[in-house]
Amino acid sequence: MTEPDLFGYTQPPAEPTEYIVYHDESKEPGFWHIFLFVPEASRGELIAALEEAWRNSGYHGQHRHYSDLRSSSTGHSMADCWLQILHASFQKKIGSGMLPFRTGQDRARRNPPRTFSRPLGCRMAVFRIENGLKDLSPSMDQTRRVELTFRMGLQGACHYFHDENNPMVLRHIYIDRERQYQRPLDKEWILEKLRKRFRDYCRLPRECGIEGEAVSAEDRIILDAADILLGVIRNFYITPDLSALNPRRAEHCRMIQPLVDDIGKGQKRMINSRLGVFGTLSTARIEGDQWIFAPLHKETDSNLSSHPELPL
Repeated sequence: MTEPDLFGYTQPPAEPTEYIVYHDESKEPGFWHIFLFVPEASRGELIAALEEAWRNSGYHGQHRHYSDLRSSSTGHSMADCWLQILHASFQKKIGSGMLPFRTGQDRARRNPPRTFSRPLGCRMAVFRIENGLKDLSPSMDQTRRVELTFRMGLQGACHYFHDENNPMVLRHIYIDRERQYQRPLDKEWILEKLRKRFRDYCRLPRECGIEGEAVSAEDRIILDAADILLGVIRNFYITPDLSALNPRRAEHCRMIQPLVDDIGKGQKRMINSRLGVFGTLSTARIEGDQWIFAPLHKETDSNLSSHPELPL
């Protein structure tokens, strides 16, 4: 007999979703991780849309990180399209139709709305360490603190998105860079910790690796899109008054408001939407030797509560 899933439904177990995960981080204020979960079968279509928007924008900057766009109108146009593309990529079901997006003006000066050929089923997780890394054990160097919070964020997201009836497999993990502070990340330490702590419905094959150096141009564009999404989310949460931002950046924050609102509805209300349970936004801090977790909020931490499943 099939056990009820975390929403109380009894259904046959699904085939595991095979993901490639893309990670980036931001250091202030606090320490932020973002994980983009891209189903292996959806990777090509997502890359094609991001590349088309990049070409059409005319952005020729050396870097596509959000902090590097600055006052570039072409860079902001690229970011406009990438945010729309990512929003559409989170669609899980056809529902009332496919979500549209734009890839900017082509050479014929056309800017028609587009849709993906099918729901891509991508997912996003943002995990913020409220006080940065300074409260973690003094016996750890700074890089180990990054490794620990990386593992916690990725493990928590995998458990949040899946259950016994909806298993998953991690095929590969791409990171923006391998060197953190004094040394490169200990990738094997992260992977072994994940293998020991993953629930049965989350698989991490031995051939799964973490790569931050030899990243192809195709995978790099998804990493850069993750960086832009994290930059916008970070601005949204740390800026009480969006009018204080550059107008283009303020508009980017308004573009992600529907995503933030949907995530705030919770799993049970989102499960039957066309996006499904596509995202999580959470924060954590240490009090004494206890990790305290909560949903990410713009202003107050009054909803913080003890979480038993992510021990230090």
